[in-house]
Amino acid sequence: MGFFGKLNPVNWFRKPARRQAPVAAPPTPVAVAPAVAVTDSRNAQTGQAQPSQAPLPPAPAPAPASGPAPRPAEPAQLPPPPGGHAPLEGFDHVKLANPNHKTPKYLFARVAQQFGLEKVRDTRSKAEAEALLNQMVPYMRVAGMEIAGVSGDKINVKTEIGWEWVDVVRGAGGGDPAYWWGSEGIGFPQPGIGLHGNGGGGHAPAPGGPGPGGPGGHAPGGELSTVPYNPRWANVRLDKSSPLAALLNAARYVKDNHPEFFDKGDDREVAYKMMTEVIGIMRANGFDAYRVVNHPSRPLGHPLRYGSDAVVLDGRVYDVWGDPGKSTPQTLDVGPADPGRPRE
Repeated sequence: MGFFGKLNPVNWFRKPARRQAPVAAPPTPVAVAPAVAVTDSRNAQTGQAQPSQAPLPPAPAPAPASGPAPRPAEPAQLPPPPGGHAPLEGFDHVKLANPNHKTPKYLFARVAQQFGLEKVRDTRSKAEAEALLNQMVPYMRVAGMEIAGVSGDKINVKTEIGWEWVDVVRGAGGGDPAYWWGSEGIGFPQPGIGLHGNGGGGHAPAPGGPGPGGPGGHAPGGELSTVPYNPRWANVRLDKSSPLAALLNAARYVKDNHPEFFDKGDDREVAYKMMTEVIGIMRANGFDAYRVVNHPSRPLGHPLRYGSDAVVLDGRVYDVWGDPGKSTPQTLDVGPADPGRPRE
């Protein structure tokens, strides 16, 4: 109402209209469109071309590296091991329980005890052992072992002396298998060389053969540098009906008369003395027994040069102690001796 409107008497008695607050219009929903649609709409409104963002070209493939292709990484997550009955022979349980003891032997044992041997009891062949070991390979690699291959009951593994073929299933195909560490002590600079270690060949017994020897009970073949003759060994009476019967007698005698050898765990110096007694008794009774040289790179007489519980007799290697923690005397045939190894 203007100034002159107020002077009109008609308007003096008119009530002013109540003012109402403006009502806002309801919000319009905003649709989210792909980036390309927004760009097209903007172009249509402005009539100006807008720069488009073309996809980047793919990065060029890296140039192939020289040399052999790297081994594919093992899966980050492996399925749980199958478990089962997995007896171990020749392992020190204190070292086995110590996660900081990481020699290939004990890395293997920690994996092996999670894979039962029920499927390798077939006496027909070692194919089942090979299948099981191939199943274990990814787990062994994750544990920190370097594995190049599997053949029968052996693995090609890198140890402190190089690449070795190590027999790890004792008695595969024999009906009562167990895991062990049958190092053949033959190191190679690269994997794939020296398959089966000694080539599977044995050798004939030393001149004179096993059995009662020459005068004074000395074994044929001359005295051994690491087992000098001791007359008291000739007083141990053995069952000489066969070389294995005599060997079992000798092992039992040492177990019964030298308890100090059997409470030290896997002590190689103690094992060296223990096998000196067994071999000495055998030789004093006329049998041509001698040590198993596993690691020729070690010096003569060094305990780590020899098998800790094995002996060569009649051209074959026999393990004379079984059942870890109890050292039960036995005469387990673990294969032919290497004809190229020295007699010590």
